[in-house]
Amino acid sequence: MHSENNTNPFLTSPDDDQPGRKQFVVFNEIENYHLEGQTHGKLSHAIKHYEEFDKAGMDDILSAALDYLKSHHNIYLKSITGELIASGQQARQQITLNAVHNTFDLVNDKIMKGIALAHEEEILKTNFLMPLEEKYDALITAYMNDHVQAERLTEDELQRTVVFGKRITFDGIYEEAEYSYILDFSTSGLLVQTASENSICTLFRIDKQGNCLNEIKRYFSGNVEITNPILNNYLVL
Repeated sequence: MHSENNTNPFLTSPDDDQPGRKQFVVFNEIENYHLEGQTHGKLSHAIKHYEEFDKAGMDDILSAALDYLKSHHNIYLKSITGELIASGQQARQQITLNAVHNTFDLVNDKIMKGIALAHEEEILKTNFLMPLEEKYDALITAYMNDHVQAERLTEDELQRTVVFGKRITFDGIYEEAEYSYILDFSTSGLLVQTASENSICTLFRIDKQGNCLNEIKRYFSGNVEITNPILNNYLVL
């Protein structure tokens, strides 16, 4: 399934990730968090992965959303198990950036499942989630527009590409399906596309802290069958 109304077509899939630290904010005390359905699309990936590329930018969005949530009196801080942790003033005092992050996930899931948003959630969507998705989409566009074909590179040219931190694109097979990859050696960022539909699967950083070549090699070794023999010899341990 494809995410709609986005510049770059993006696949959606089930989201199996439980919210970290298990706290989130709702505006209706009886509402709970349920992981179900095809909810892991572009916005979900942006919520999960944008901070890997721009932590300061993500923290700014989360902090602004936190200030917005704290401006409301009728809010509830809940756990993933449905337990009410705090409400009202106590909830405002206990909300963390991590809880805001999980609230973003909740709003995304409701959007993807066509569930009506509360007025406050509409504000979260318009003021924080849509700008976040646009920033993530701009990263995807940068990868799509600036890379070199690995199949055109000699071994020496490939080595220089790595040294200068350029992006390369190549094909590979993962779980018997063909994909196109764009790998950024300067950040270890990896964009994955379906080979048949040219739809984006994800953009994330292999090495969350830097661009360790061994981390990149460990990722591809045993995971992806790279069809280019020169690149395969270089990337697979």
